[in-house]
Amino acid sequence: MEQHSNGRRIGVVVADDHPLYRDGLVRAIASAAELELLGEAGDGAEAEELILELRPDVALVDVKMPVLGGVELCERLARHGVGTRVLMISAYLDPSLVARAVAAGAAGYLGKDASRDEICDALVQVGRGVVATQVP
Repeated sequence: MEQHSNGRRIGVVVADDHPLYRDGLVRAIASAAELELLGEAGDGAEAEELILELRPDVALVDVKMPVLGGVELCERLARHGVGTRVLMISAYLDPSLVARAVAAGAAGYLGKDASRDEICDALVQVGRGVVATQVP
């Protein structure tokens, strides 16, 4: 598997308010040779702090979280001028929500029914600058 274009792995922060699902995402990222987990957050405000501090290549962000939702987080990151690309993940596949996420600057949107490999592949693609929207 390829690494990031500069030879290093793609740094990822995960933000999801469901601990068991977040743990699964963390395990998937840890097992992917081209990805490096930099941090994890249980709500949007914590994610914002981590992203501003760690400057990951990609943030994997749940759309619906306490304190600060994924779309609002994406908008804030754009205002901060952070280069982190956001890949949204959600159980909610409403086209209007997908459109809001993309309008806010999300580089991709996955359903939570995506497989471990699909999620990791999407993170790699987004880390390389490709848009990775996979919604049924």
